[in-house]
Amino acid sequence: MSLEDRLAEVDQLPPGPDLGDALSEVDPRALNGTQLVDLIVARQRQLCFEQAQLLVAVRELAYSPADAVGATTTVRDTSQDPYARMELAFALTWTEYRAADLVQTALSTVDKTPAMLAAMLNGDAGLDKARVVSDELAEVDDVAQARAIVDRLLPELSRVTTAQLRLRVRRLVLCVHPDKVRTRHTKSVEQRSVGHQEYANGTASLSGWYLSKDRAAAAWDHIDAIARATRTAGDPAGRGIDQIRADVFADLLAGVDPTLAGAATPAARKGVIHLSVGLVHAGLPG
Repeated sequence: MSLEDRLAEVDQLPPGPDLGDALSEVDPRALNGTQLVDLIVARQRQLCFEQAQLLVAVRELAYSPADAVGATTTVRDTSQDPYARMELAFALTWTEYRAADLVQTALSTVDKTPAMLAAMLNGDAGLDKARVVSDELAEVDDVAQARAIVDRLLPELSRVTTAQLRLRVRRLVLCVHPDKVRTRHTKSVEQRSVGHQEYANGTASLSGWYLSKDRAAAAWDHIDAIARATRTAGDPAGRGIDQIRADVFADLLAGVDPTLAGAATPAARKGVIHLSVGLVHAGLPG
């Protein structure tokens, strides 16, 4: 079979074993740019299929008792195995958090929204989109409503990005369960935190999670206003606006005078005195 015929076959075959076999016979090093794009699209469809199969296997693992090893017949529990995520993490050398996320996505996709699984098997959605749908429908306990929401998403599932998909699901959930959306927001804000992480390249990050939107927006507007004023006044260091914002952000949190935050040269820091007082037990007169 010629290369052109093989590519035409790859383009027409549905995701599955036949497409996998056809793809294995195409050498990307022999293709031009246009052909490579077509090949990548076909491989992505096949990947969606394989990821769907992965979710099915993970879902089965979640109901497989650990003590059934060596059994001559297939055994499934009626309740989920709480240790499935640990077994999965060990088998794949993943963190338990990542394994638990995959288990949750598998349970939601296979049992709660089977139309999403069908879309994956058809090559219209991958694991990333399945995870978005699973996360956003976590508070929708009514299975019929969850499936109705997915049915509304199916026509455009293959054409939207994960960010667009998340927004669409949230809008639909808000129409169905506004109270649950508010409850989810309250619970999320209660988990707000700040984290500091250092990187191997000698830099670091400082991030805040689950902040209320109004406070986060106010903080961003404050940082952005100072950064834009700094750039308008002229920046001798020639920094871009993102760099200035980052310097303003770090300076404000470090206690630098707001009028000097984000300056091109190191800004003066407000004086801070750390006083340690030792407590000495002293006898008091009776």
